[in-house]
Amino acid sequence: MTSFDRASEHYLKREFMERLRHDPAIFDFLEAASLDGLWYWDLERMDQEWLSPRFKSFFGFAEHEMPHTPDWWQANIHPDDLQRALANFEAHRADPDHPYDQVVRYRHRQGHTVWVRCRGLIVRDEAGRPLRMLGAHTDVTALKRREQELEMANVALSEAAADLTEARDAAEAAARHKSDFLSNMSHEIRTPLTGIVGSLELLRASKLTAPQKKLLQTALHSADVLMSIIDGVLNLSKMEAGQLAAEIVDFDGRLVFGETLAALQSRARGKGIGYHVQVEASAARWLRSDPEKISQILFNLVGNAIKFTKEGGVTVSIAVETAAPETAGAGGPGTETPLLTVTVADTGIGIGSEDLSRIFGRFEQVRDPDRPGIQGTGLGLAITRTLCDLLGGSLSVESEVDKGSTFRCEIPVALASPGPAPDHGPEKLGSELQGTILVAEDNLINQQIIAAMLDKIGCRYHIVEDGRKAVDFVAENGCALILMDMQMPVMTGLEAAEEIRRLPGETGRVPIVSLSADVMTDDREKFGTVGIDASIQKPFKFDELIEVIKEYGGYLH
Repeated sequence: MTSFDRASEHYLKREFMERLRHDPAIFDFLEAASLDGLWYWDLERMDQEWLSPRFKSFFGFAEHEMPHTPDWWQANIHPDDLQRALANFEAHRADPDHPYDQVVRYRHRQGHTVWVRCRGLIVRDEAGRPLRMLGAHTDVTALKRREQELEMANVALSEAAADLTEARDAAEAAARHKSDFLSNMSHEIRTPLTGIVGSLELLRASKLTAPQKKLLQTALHSADVLMSIIDGVLNLSKMEAGQLAAEIVDFDGRLVFGETLAALQSRARGKGIGYHVQVEASAARWLRSDPEKISQILFNLVGNAIKFTKEGGVTVSIAVETAAPETAGAGGPGTETPLLTVTVADTGIGIGSEDLSRIFGRFEQVRDPDRPGIQGTGLGLAITRTLCDLLGGSLSVESEVDKGSTFRCEIPVALASPGPAPDHGPEKLGSELQGTILVAEDNLINQQIIAAMLDKIGCRYHIVEDGRKAVDFVAENGCALILMDMQMPVMTGLEAAEEIRRLPGETGRVPIVSLSADVMTDDREKFGTVGIDASIQKPFKFDELIEVIKEYGGYLH
């Protein structure tokens, strides 16, 4: 047997070993107390191996039911693990420093798998010849099951993460497809509307009889209603994409409120109901906020009131009230915050208390029992509240069934100084224009409408149908202003603008105004990067065209 240096050992260990040699009860105690299954293998007679009772119990056997030989474990260990265990055994027998330590699988008496950590140490004589091998089995089945559960959980988490990633990618792709679709639909719808509105605008500037003017006004009103429906759907998509932003400018409240309310007057008259409007002097002045969104809020609230009122009428009150701030720190002591208040009251069908909580939801509507068909898109109030929130305001409602509703919108505004006086009219523009206006537009009807408008104000112009021809014309002839459609064949408006900006000298600095029918993309940022100076949205009004020509075509400078 291998000799040990007893002098270096603790005296209690030496004493314990001596007692163990003379008192078998101590070994029995250790054997019973150990959680491991012990084994002792005769390497000189390899068919003999002592197996402790706990070793046998790991696999469902009593002491007397398993012989003290290696036959059982070699027959019931997993074949792959047997080869690994034997390879480790040979390596440890050849080299004492090679550890014999591995986790292996056994088949339990009842058929299931038992995982065991098997460790061993060969006892050698003084010459190093292997004599015996002492080992221990530790049951790690519970640990392995937990590892497998964790692995399965990790796999499930990985699969769930992959599913979430796939779902996110699909949602993002769907959002892109939706945005692209709405962008294309916006262009496709607004392009013919440009022709319709432009033709009506030109008709309005001609001599018409009273009945013709009435029909023209009806057509213009219908075009405005159609545009409001289109804008509602597009605004909803802008909200979802986070592209809706306030555009704060100075505006004439008298003009904005007057035009919006006048456009709705014919609806009320057509239903034979009253239509009472009161714009207080405090609101009929220059203000600072987003006039387009305020106009849409007003249009939606008054339009809804008219739609759901069969008898009586609609009353609209607009004022600017100054309210003291909630805290002294909100602008300093004595500071007052002007609030634009819009109150729209009607004597319509009213809204039940059970519906008040949902009317601001998307695609939600109050049902009229006398008109069971759904009227409109159900987006008006949802968009209106979102616009109010965007401008830092609030929207509330009080209503009673069969008696009517009152909507109140409050929006913070700033008081502004009066803007420039009205221009001197389009009839003088032709004589003041220095050079030719280049119109790049591929739609034939829109070409005709823009040409007629430019003829009306006496401007020289040249029309091309694609971006490539626009670049060539500017390079060869120069011009005073370019009205550039964005979606054209051969070369888009954006590509053409980039090419023009690379032209030398004054030629490459000609003002470019986009004529865009795409309201879904972030045009302003995109247009600015390629040197587009301004943009007007299709369909545009005669006055809008005149304004951009005056500002960018060399007028009044």
